[in-house]
Amino acid sequence: MLASAMNGATDAGADAELVHLYDYSYTGCKSCFACKLKNAKTNGLCVIKDALRPVLEKALESDVIVTALTRTERD
Repeated sequence: MLASAMNGATDAGADAELVHLYDYSYTGCKSCFACKLKNAKTNGLCVIKDALRPVLEKALESDVIVTALTRTERD
C-alpha cells in the first residue's frame, strides 16, 4: 500500500522519498522538551544530533508524511 501511495504522489507531480527507520542509528526521545521551546532554534526539532536529525529536518519541511509499519525479518 505504501508503494501505491508513493506512486500516486509522484504521478501527481510530488517529490516522494521512502525512509526506513531501521536504516538509521538513533537514540529516541529523552523527554527533554527542548523541541517544544517557542521562538527557539530547536522549536519542533530534536536537539539530539544523531543520524535521524536530517530525516526530522526533511519531515518539518514536508507537506505530507505517510507512515507505515512493515513486517521485517526482525519481527
